[in-house]
Amino acid sequence: MTAAPKLALGTVQFGLPYGISNSRGQVPPAEAAQMLRLAAASGVDVLDTAQAYGSSEEVLGDILSAGQLDFRIVTKLKRGPEGAVSAAPSLKRLKRERVYGLMLHSFAEYCRAPEIYGELLRAKSLGLAERTGFSVYSPSEAERLLDAGVSFDILQFPYNIFDRRFDALMPRLKAAGVELHVRSVFLQGLLLLDPAALNPYFTAVKEKLSALRGAAAAAGTSMTRLCLAAVKANGLIDRVVVGVASLAELKANLEDFAGAPAPAGALAAALEKCRVDDESIINPALWKPL
Repeated sequence: MTAAPKLALGTVQFGLPYGISNSRGQVPPAEAAQMLRLAAASGVDVLDTAQAYGSSEEVLGDILSAGQLDFRIVTKLKRGPEGAVSAAPSLKRLKRERVYGLMLHSFAEYCRAPEIYGELLRAKSLGLAERTGFSVYSPSEAERLLDAGVSFDILQFPYNIFDRRFDALMPRLKAAGVELHVRSVFLQGLLLLDPAALNPYFTAVKEKLSALRGAAAAAGTSMTRLCLAAVKANGLIDRVVVGVASLAELKANLEDFAGAPAPAGALAAALEKCRVDDESIINPALWKPL
């Protein structure tokens, strides 16, 4: 029997005012410290960050060094002004000698200069990281890595009620020994918005979102819990990365994740009807200015 995935805390909101449903802006450092203490007490042991997440790495470094909290950190690297990638700036900001995982943040940058991934492998060989990998947007990107025989330990990709594109590829990735981290469980908050208040850009999924809310209400559950339950039910996933914009939101997500049963019956049937293939909807990078 496959194990249920564990929650990982995404920290982009610690460094940026991220997410279309985020009305608060960047999380204040004092509140971020409270959130990390709660996460640790609740059994969360992985933090996800990136060089591109504003001041997230610095905030984490300050809090973790002062609070003596122990987490496994996964960070994502981007190319610098001279075209290279380096773990050194992240390690300095995080105030760590090593991290759990280093990933390339941009697959497009890797395609332009595949040699940059060698810097991550070098960092691993020096003991600066336990695992290396990639953050990708589509199954075709992951397939290219597998087909080329690239050695990687972690893959992070989007996965949610609307976006199920990786379902067919997950068994192959697991067979290759890859640790699967999924993000965008709430699709940047889109799945939690009131369909009546949706921006006209998302009109194509308004009916599906309304049907989901109706099915969740009929089952006596919330949309947040349903989104988490739908992903948690996939035993091939290792980590579900969830970013939150407040301490109250983290408390609610921890409760919802722990108490989310696998969707069954009419609710499971409703979920199967909500797959979306239109990348202009399921890929936030393609969203037009809202």
